[in-house]
Amino acid sequence: MATFVQANLADVGINVTIQQTEFPALRALHTSGNFDIALDGRQPWYNDPDAHITIGYLSSLADTAMTFRFPKDDALDAQILKAQQTVSMEERKALYLKLQEEILARAPGAFLFSPKLIVFARANIRGLVINSAPPLNEYWGVSKQ
Repeated sequence: MATFVQANLADVGINVTIQQTEFPALRALHTSGNFDIALDGRQPWYNDPDAHITIGYLSSLADTAMTFRFPKDDALDAQILKAQQTVSMEERKALYLKLQEEILARAPGAFLFSPKLIVFARANIRGLVINSAPPLNEYWGVSKQ
């Protein structure tokens, strides 16, 4: 992926040097903000939009997690915390949609691809819907008959 991005940037006159590091060194660069461009992959350990939003954009985590290093923004942080604490699924969806729009307007990153997801389910599983942007799939309505 790094060489692909490097070649595309070279096409528009931007020269990039690739530095490959071990994960602890990469994390140190991320938390220090000491980089111009960083490639990152997100695979949340729980199935909720919060897995991406909080770790990626909550500015109070800037020195402790691999965030995208947004400047401190109390209003955005308050929106993230409100979305985390909202119980109603419809309200949460609306809050996370608004958060995604605000984050996209700041353009902290370009999402290059989403992995292909192949799911097998037994015939007695009902309600499994796989969305087009894995791994943010909704499993709330899944049941076994």
